[in-house]
Formats: sequence, structure tokens, C-alpha cells
Amino acid sequence: MTTLTTAATTAATAKTTADTAVTTATTAKTAADTAYSAQVTVAAGTATDLTTPLADLVTLRATAATATTALTTAVNNDIANELLIAADKVKVDVATAAHLAAIVDCKEAEYDKYAAALAAAEATRA
Repeated sequence: MTTLTTAATTAATAKTTADTAVTTATTAKTAADTAYSAQVTVAAGTATDLTTPLADLVTLRATAATATTALTTAVNNDIANELLIAADKVKVDVATAAHLAAIVDCKEAEYDKYAAALAAAEATRA
């Protein structure tokens, strides 16, 4: 019977050791679950923190695309206006040349009148 008692004591010791191991494992699991839950909460916060800036970035990119289109249109309009201004400058240059030619012709005609009047006055005096 001593053998049975020794076996029973050994079995009881083994059970106690196993129970201690289960308790230790349960405590470790609980700690791991707590740590995991804390990380999941942080990760969820990070996902929210990233979602808003990414949505803002999408909005900013759309705004930039719209502004780029508007700028391209403005540049094209400016180029068209420069071409119109250049064409009108040619017209102004032609009109200025014609005006100066008319002034010269007018001065020549007036000079001719003055010269004829002077010649007539000198002829009368002589």
C-alpha cells in the first residue's frame, strides 16, 4: 500500500504542478489579451487618424487639379490675347506711318502755300 500512497502523492504533486502551470498560462494569456487589445485600440485610432488626412489629401488633389485646369485656361487665354495685341500693334504701326505721311504731306502743302505767298509779297515789294 505504500506504493499506492507514494503514487497518489506523486499524482497529487503532478496535479498541483499542472494546476500551477494552467494558472500561469491563464495569467499570461490574460496579459497578452490585454496587450493585444491595447494595440488594437491604438491601431483603430491610427486608422482613423490616417483616414482623415487621406480624405483631405484627396480633396486637395481635386482642388489642385481644378486650379491647374483654370491656370491652363488662363495661360491659353493670355497667349491668345498676346496674339491679338500683336496684330493690333501692326495696325497701329501702319496707321501711325500713314498719319506721319499725312502730316508731312500737309506740311509740304502749307510750305508751298507759304512759299508762294512769300514770293508774291516779294514780287509786290520789288
